[in-house]
Amino acid sequence: MERRFFTPFFFSKLFKWSASLLAMAALIVLLLPFAIQFGIEKALQQQGAGQVSIANVDFNPFRGRLQIDGLEIYSPSADTTTTASPVLRIQQAQADLGWLNLVKKRLLLQNVTLTNASVDIQQNDPRSLVIAGLFFPLGQSAETEESDGTTWTAGIQALNFSNLTLRLLRPGQAIDETTYRIEKLTLNDLYMWDAGSGRLILNSHLNQALVNSHFRLQLFSVAPKIIGTVRFQDLELDELPYLNDASQNPELKLKGQLSADVTFTAELNEAGLTIDQQGEFTLKQTQLSLPPYQIDGDSIRWSGSLRFEQLKSQADSASVKLEGQLDLKQFALQDTQQSLSLHHSLQAALKLEAALSPQTTEVQQQGTITLIAPHFELASLSSQANKVTWQGALHYLSDETSAHTLQAKGRLSAEQAQLNDQANGLQLTQNITNNVDLNLTLDAGSLKLTQNGLLKVQNLNLLQPPFQVALNELEWNGSLSLDQQTTLAVELQGAIGMQGLTTSNHEKQMELASLNTLKIKQLNVKQAADCLQANLNQLSLNQIRLASQTKAPFIELGHVSLDQAALRNLNEFKIGNLKLAQGETSLTVNQEGKIVQLENLLANLQTSEPAANEPSAPETNSTEQPADTTTPSQEQAAAALTFSVNSITLTQPHQIRINSERFTQPIQKNLELKTLKFGSLNSRKPDADTPYEIHLVADEFSKIHSEGTVQPLNPELTAHLSTQIEGLNLVDFSPLSAQFIGYEIDSGQLSANLKTDLDRNQIDAENDLLLNKLKLKAANKDKSQQFEQGLSMPIDAALSLLRDKQDNIKLKLPIKGDISNPDFRLDDVINKALAGAMQKATKTYLLLALQPFGAIALAGDFLTQQAGAIQLQSVEFAAGKTVLNSKMTQYLGKVATMLQERKGVQIKVCGAANQVDRLALLGVQSQSASQDKNKTSQKDGQAQLPTVADEQLLQLADARAVAIKRYLLDQGVKTGQVILCQPRLSQEARSAPKVALGI
Repeated sequence: MERRFFTPFFFSKLFKWSASLLAMAALIVLLLPFAIQFGIEKALQQQGAGQVSIANVDFNPFRGRLQIDGLEIYSPSADTTTTASPVLRIQQAQADLGWLNLVKKRLLLQNVTLTNASVDIQQNDPRSLVIAGLFFPLGQSAETEESDGTTWTAGIQALNFSNLTLRLLRPGQAIDETTYRIEKLTLNDLYMWDAGSGRLILNSHLNQALVNSHFRLQLFSVAPKIIGTVRFQDLELDELPYLNDASQNPELKLKGQLSADVTFTAELNEAGLTIDQQGEFTLKQTQLSLPPYQIDGDSIRWSGSLRFEQLKSQADSASVKLEGQLDLKQFALQDTQQSLSLHHSLQAALKLEAALSPQTTEVQQQGTITLIAPHFELASLSSQANKVTWQGALHYLSDETSAHTLQAKGRLSAEQAQLNDQANGLQLTQNITNNVDLNLTLDAGSLKLTQNGLLKVQNLNLLQPPFQVALNELEWNGSLSLDQQTTLAVELQGAIGMQGLTTSNHEKQMELASLNTLKIKQLNVKQAADCLQANLNQLSLNQIRLASQTKAPFIELGHVSLDQAALRNLNEFKIGNLKLAQGETSLTVNQEGKIVQLENLLANLQTSEPAANEPSAPETNSTEQPADTTTPSQEQAAAALTFSVNSITLTQPHQIRINSERFTQPIQKNLELKTLKFGSLNSRKPDADTPYEIHLVADEFSKIHSEGTVQPLNPELTAHLSTQIEGLNLVDFSPLSAQFIGYEIDSGQLSANLKTDLDRNQIDAENDLLLNKLKLKAANKDKSQQFEQGLSMPIDAALSLLRDKQDNIKLKLPIKGDISNPDFRLDDVINKALAGAMQKATKTYLLLALQPFGAIALAGDFLTQQAGAIQLQSVEFAAGKTVLNSKMTQYLGKVATMLQERKGVQIKVCGAANQVDRLALLGVQSQSASQDKNKTSQKDGQAQLPTVADEQLLQLADARAVAIKRYLLDQGVKTGQVILCQPRLSQEARSAPKVALGI
């Protein structure tokens, strides 16, 4: 009989086992949630958690769903009988597992949700965290588990978190609590076995700041890639725990509100890593304190893009590209240790590229950078501007040799830039524009710099009391080269232009000097080792004014040009051909004989007197060694400044206005300098002759021309001058004449030929003067008498004798003397020379006019109280007689002719008698007595002898003078021209009696 296996007994047994298994499975399913709950609680407690409670655990093994409700974890130290809060609370957590994917070694979370959860994270020390009561060490590597050779992958189909709160607690720290609240977090379709992209959305708050993001994730493709946006708003930096970590840097304090709205892409492909970012960052109310530094900013804003690349082939290299707009508002930096502060706002359009590697760093930047209202202070020095702008390109490169290269090309400008130096009372204001083409190279032992381009400075104002310098515009167009190795080498080449330069005494409101325009066509400066060379070509100056006041300036030049100049080592200066055109000079001489304009200029060039309470210089101790007064060495002498000038020429007339207030009546003269020429000058040859020529026109009609040679650099004056004066009006010099000789000039004109030789301070001048229609009148009796003491007669008489028929006077005026003698005074020398010339001229005239009766001698006293009067030949009379003989009448006829021709000449006649006359009269009386005996009287028997009294002789002398005057008047002479003196007696007993004539 066939045996059967599937008997009823078998099925009965199978049913029982199956039922038992099912019952056991059902029991397991019923008990599994409790087992999971118990396992979770025990596991958490074993990890250090305190009390753990779970309201409910639901697990569906068929759907792979696990749900946990009401999970709470308390700190081990918490007292649950009180109102202590749990360190972890989850209202509901749910996860759906895809069981079928486990066959493929895939762990798939189909749906994970976490709702209404909170987690406390506590950090008591830098080395560990306590998360939900569980201890986690920091900075330690996890143990590596050995692989069993299988590879598992994971994936998330849907992950949803809502209302999740994370609290970071840091007891004892400045930021002791930080809260991160996630309102919503979703992660979809992220699989390790799929190259497709997942999506992550996050809506959250960090403390009170909004933090949102949205990402597309391609983490498991051949080229992993993340694309996303991040947005956060008003994130308080002082609430971020690790940015204000007292344990790391207790002095660091950071405040500010950070906001961002950015989009970025990060991709890792076969070539390498690439990150692209676009968006905007804003940081408000920034404060960073890290003593001694303090940084404050009202707003910092960046809007633009960033690209970062790192190639696999060059893992240690990277490149960065940055393009966008950077704005800083009210940025401030302070260094309390150095007394330094910097304030400004900034606007920058950046286009930056950087290549970074261990060997080289290369950075290129293009765009516009603007500093608004920058203000810099360092101790007593401060600088500020309305705006500073850079527009152009920068290129920086450093290589493995530690060489640094910077190239800049663009335009740099500064508006109302100011520099203040309170220590020196200096204030500088200017506008600057600079076209930059700069190359700078730095290495360990050298520096090289080249700059080409245009530098323009406008509206420059420099104030250092009491002086002020104002400049409308300064322009430099050229190149600069610096080379610093063992020594510094500098080379400068280019052109300079300047407009509107004014220097003044700010306190006294006086302009010292001004210049309208300056141009230098070519300037070359070279400095190498100890040698300095500077050369310029074609210097042009226009409208130069010196000491300008409300009236005319002291000196004004219309145009000055110089063809070339050279400077060597600051001690050798060579000037080419200097040309002056047009201009005006005003000279006012005060009563002290000083030039007012020059005195004012010198006075305004001096700084203010020191305050009375300022400390004076310490007294010198008498025991100290005296100062070194030794003569400079030859080397010092060789280092003294030397200079040379090729020529100085006036190409157009120059006006000179002279106003002398030294006299009672001012003297005003207008001169026109038509010609001015000077030849070469050389300070190394002070005794070399310099040819010159000067042509002046005074008041349109008078001409002065002088030429010859001078030695202006010779300390002992040496010159050879030839000067011609034509038609100079002397009336204008009447106050000068009254001052020196006591006579005013009523009329007159001067022409002269002056030959002057100066040889080592010795003057020898021969001056031929021609005076036309000269008329004088007394103005100062004391001065005129003092002057006439040097004459042989009154000046009126002398001038009358000198005048020819055309009323002209010719004089030779020699001047000699040692001008280095302290007693030498030019006015005294001229007065003496003039007196001597007039005396000589009058004597010469009289000798010629009265010949052959020309015997003329000076009498010390001619009974006229006139010292040095001219005594003419006396008129001889017979003894005791008053009748003129024929010879004397001939002589007196010539005197009468001279007096008729010179109406201004007066002659003095002083009658005289002597002992010869007395004897003659006695003889006459004796003869009369012998003829008339009856008249002889006797007394006591003796005859009375005849006598001649002095009164009788004086009568004789007076009668002789009257006879001479009568004869002269009969010849046509005016009675006012013949003056009679007191008669006199002479003891002369041998010569014939004589009557003296004098002028």
